[in-house]
Amino acid sequence: MNQFNHLYQLHYPMVQHLIARMVGDSDEVNDLTQEVFVKLYVQLNAGNTVVFPKTWLYRVATHLTINHLSRSKKHLQLEEAHQCELPETDTAEGQLEAGDRKRLVEKALMKLEERERILLVLYAEGLSYKEIAEISSIGLTSVGKLLSRALQKLKKELNDEGYELFE
Repeated sequence: MNQFNHLYQLHYPMVQHLIARMVGDSDEVNDLTQEVFVKLYVQLNAGNTVVFPKTWLYRVATHLTINHLSRSKKHLQLEEAHQCELPETDTAEGQLEAGDRKRLVEKALMKLEERERILLVLYAEGLSYKEIAEISSIGLTSVGKLLSRALQKLKKELNDEGYELFE
């Protein structure tokens, strides 16, 4: 039980953030996050060892979220996108500009295919290609190529909106 409590305290924010970036609806995010940790509890309670808990949690969260999105066929709308913290700025104009950029990127992300969005979210979370491959069940040799294509699509979507994300 101590191991579960430790893992829950350590990884809950990360799992919740990952799911929120893919789903958006706060009630669904909370439900899916809790479901991930219920699965962890059951796994540990059964006496099974989770060797790489962060990777295990990412994999379970990603698969639960994909299944949820597939079942509901629900896609994020711009107004439903979850609120991320904006960079601190001294001016209201700076905060408004940061919020506009965030909404534009979220809108462009939602135009990508589900698998591309998941790869980009996992990459943005700072995971290695190996971790992304394990979590997404994509071959390690394919992760780089698929990620590159997803980044190009995101860049095109942003360019179509008049915003240059990448140099």
